[in-house]
Amino acid sequence: MADAKISALTDLSTALAAADLLAVVDTGSTETKKVSMTDFFGNIPVATTTSGIATAAGGKTTLNVGAAGDDVTAVEWGDGYNHITVLTLTAAELTPTIPANAEGAGAIIYTFPVGIYVATACHMDITAGVMDTATNAVDLGVGSLISSGDIATLSAGSAPMEDWVTGQTVANAGTFVKEKSTVMTAGAGPVVFEAGDSHVANINVAATWNQTVATASVTGTITLYWTFLGA
Repeated sequence: MADAKISALTDLSTALAAADLLAVVDTGSTETKKVSMTDFFGNIPVATTTSGIATAAGGKTTLNVGAAGDDVTAVEWGDGYNHITVLTLTAAELTPTIPANAEGAGAIIYTFPVGIYVATACHMDITAGVMDTATNAVDLGVGSLISSGDIATLSAGSAPMEDWVTGQTVANAGTFVKEKSTVMTAGAGPVVFEAGDSHVANINVAATWNQTVATASVTGTITLYWTFLGA
C-alpha cells in the first residue's frame, strides 16, 4: 500500500475485529509499531473512564470502593457499580479475647463506601485459624454485625451476625478449615443497605470455648458480590 495520511484512510467504523491492528508510537524506541485490538484492550496501563464507569487494567475498579479491615487486603473487580470484592485475610485478629465459656467474637473485614448498596452473595474460604484447639465445634459466618456476647452459636445472637453467610460448623478448631458459598440471608435473596444502615462486613465466630485465647485470628479469602446504588 502506498504511503498515506492516517486521516485519509478508509473509516472502519464499527466493523472491528480482535485481530485488527492499530498503529502505536513506542516512546521507548521512538518508532511506530503495531498492536492488535485484543492486546490493546487487554493491556491498558492506566485507569480509564467511560460514561462515569471507571475501571483499570484487567477489569479492576477504583470507583465507589470501600476499605479493607486490619490484616486484610482487598482487590476490587467491576465497573464501579457492580462489584466483586476479593478480601484476603492474613491472621485477621478477632475481638474480644475469647474466654473459657460461651462467647462470640469477630473482626471487621470490609467497610463499604458511603451511600446505598445491595448485598447479593458471598464466598467464604477459610483455610486456617488460631483458636481454642480443645473446643470441638465452632460456629463460623460472615455478617453485617460483629459477633459479641455470651453466645455459643451465631444464631443465638442477632440475625445480622450471619446475614452474609449463615453460621457454619467447624468441627475441628485445631485446623479451622471451612468453605461456603451462599446468597444473602441464607439464600433468601439480596439485601438493600440504606445510607444509615450497617456499612461493614465481619468475619464472626461463636462457641462454648474450653480455654482462653488471647489472640484468636482467622486466615482465608472472603469474596463479596455487591452493587453500589449511589450516595
